[in-house]
Amino acid sequence: MSAQDDTGKPWVFPLDTDPETLEPLDGINRFPAIIPIKRGFRPFRFIGVWGLRLMGWRVLGTLPDRGKFIAILMPHTSNVDFILAVWIFFLFRVDMKYMIKGDVFKFGFGAFLRWTGAIPIERTAAHGQVESAVKAFRDAGDRAILGLTPEGTRSPTPTLKKGFYHIARSADVPLLLVTMHYDRKIIQFGPTIRSDRTWEEVADDIEIFCGQVQGRTRGYLDRVENGWIHRRKRP
Repeated sequence: MSAQDDTGKPWVFPLDTDPETLEPLDGINRFPAIIPIKRGFRPFRFIGVWGLRLMGWRVLGTLPDRGKFIAILMPHTSNVDFILAVWIFFLFRVDMKYMIKGDVFKFGFGAFLRWTGAIPIERTAAHGQVESAVKAFRDAGDRAILGLTPEGTRSPTPTLKKGFYHIARSADVPLLLVTMHYDRKIIQFGPTIRSDRTWEEVADDIEIFCGQVQGRTRGYLDRVENGWIHRRKRP
């Protein structure tokens, strides 16, 4: 089955072409007007601009032209992913909530993390988290973005966690795949993946695209090629 965007039309994998041909997201005006904005990030925009420039990163791709969706970051292999994500928040002033393990809040960063949109979670209560996230989405009005890492950990894992899929399907919102290509220093938004399909179909789309992505920790591509995404045998 071919991968599809949220309109049902097949999408072409952008990284099959020269990265120079991808459209850069140079400023907040490049985002759809419906994307929720956090005004408190405006004074810190220069941090995002200079942080990404200093490290040589580019931001490419497109976002859904809608106010509610789930952004999934893959692969998540390093704490550096979080630093890059915060720079993106500051650069585009995106008002996005994201879930991270509650242990991180115990090291004196709680106030800062909550200000950037973090929601502490306990991994032992996964079912309740899905229900809470779905309710929050439905009560959020026309604009809400939730960020998740489907792997649930930076370490090698035999399978993706399905929470992001259940939340998106129950809330009837699309999934935006966000990838960080450390070998090319590219942060890419897109493609957008429909959530109104089976888990196997959604996981296939993610697997096809992420097979082109190299995270900060080497070896991720091998894990994808070995079919770890949803525990099915490769042909």
